[in-house]
Amino acid sequence: MSQPSVPPTGYGPPPKKGHSLELLVGAVLGGADAVVTGILGVVVSANVANGVWSFGPPLVGLLVPVVLLLNESTRWWGVGILIGFFLTLIVLGGACVALISTFSG
Repeated sequence: MSQPSVPPTGYGPPPKKGHSLELLVGAVLGGADAVVTGILGVVVSANVANGVWSFGPPLVGLLVPVVLLLNESTRWWGVGILIGFFLTLIVLGGACVALISTFSG
C-alpha cells in the first residue's frame, strides 16, 4: 500500500483571507452609529422648530456605510456597519414595544 502523495507546502493557491474581523468590528460600529445618530436626531428635533430636520443625523449615519460599500477595499466594513445598524434598530424597537406594552396595562 502506498501513501497518497501530499503536495509540499508553498504550492497551490494561497488561502483566502476571511472578512470576519471587518464584519464584527463594523457591526459594533454600526450599533454605536445607530444609537448616537438616534440621540442626535432627538436633540435636533427638540431644538429646531421643524421636525423634518430630526431625520438628518440618522440619514448621515446611513450614508457613511453606503459610501464604504462603493470601494472594494472597504466594502466589508460597510456591510458590517449596515448589519450592526439595522440589528440595533430591531433590538431597540423591540425593547420599546415591550416597554410600551408593559406600562400601558
